[in-house]
Amino acid sequence: MFRPFRFACVVVLQGCVGLISEVPPDAGEPDASVWDAGLHDAGDDDDDDDAGVDAGVDAGRACPPRAWCENFEGDDAGWRPQLSDDGGLFTAVPPAGSRSPGRALRVELERGRATLQVAPAQFFTPDAGYHVFGRALFFGERMPGDAESRRHGWVTLEGLSPMHGTYSQVGFRHDSGRTPFANFFVINPWQDCWGSGQPAARATPVGRWFCYEWEFDSAAGALRMWQDGELQVEAVGMGSGCTDGMATRPWVLPAQPSLGIGLYTYDDVSLRAWVDDVVLAETRVGCD
Repeated sequence: MFRPFRFACVVVLQGCVGLISEVPPDAGEPDASVWDAGLHDAGDDDDDDDAGVDAGVDAGRACPPRAWCENFEGDDAGWRPQLSDDGGLFTAVPPAGSRSPGRALRVELERGRATLQVAPAQFFTPDAGYHVFGRALFFGERMPGDAESRRHGWVTLEGLSPMHGTYSQVGFRHDSGRTPFANFFVINPWQDCWGSGQPAARATPVGRWFCYEWEFDSAAGALRMWQDGELQVEAVGMGSGCTDGMATRPWVLPAQPSLGIGLYTYDDVSLRAWVDDVVLAETRVGCD
């Protein structure tokens, strides 16, 4: 059961930014020391008045060599918030000692975006290509229903179009019943394209933790996404359709990019989710 929230926020635009320590429980199940996504739980924190910094990386989730990691146990060094001015926010509460000693980031959104933006120099350098893999654990607490079509997503890569010098973004969308597909667009000239998910692509779950992995390869123009270890989306070089009919247009991934992790939506829809154990690496991270 959740305990009363005590808020501690730093105002950015019209929202709040902070770290969350009360991780939502498994969907109706007691803590059995195993996460729903197959990841080991690190135990219980019985101290309701944590000092704000826990004992480091959760057990079994040490940061891999040459990787960038954020487990939300300390200060928010290495990333910055990106909040829309039409409802996006992060809400912060102090530790409340639920099912794990670790903390997680809570994201609430009515429209727009609430993401943490990262661009570690070991993966993204000016005037150079990139090939980066990532992993995050997500918990969708309040998400669109199975029969709803609400334009939203968890992960984007955004920067400048190498072809036009204007804003460009690639990432993964979950519009129809939370089922994933690849998305690519450029602001000017307007290009909005998509790549269908795998035939067996599944909707992101609600009410439990799941493992979300991604890959962005600028040289190949490729992006891939896995859910709980299974490939869901793959687009290499181009997608399967565009709003202007130019389906064979090559996908040129953004230059000088930053990675957005959290939630974004183009519709009026109330979303609430949790983010934890973010890793960027040179090879696929996996869910263990």
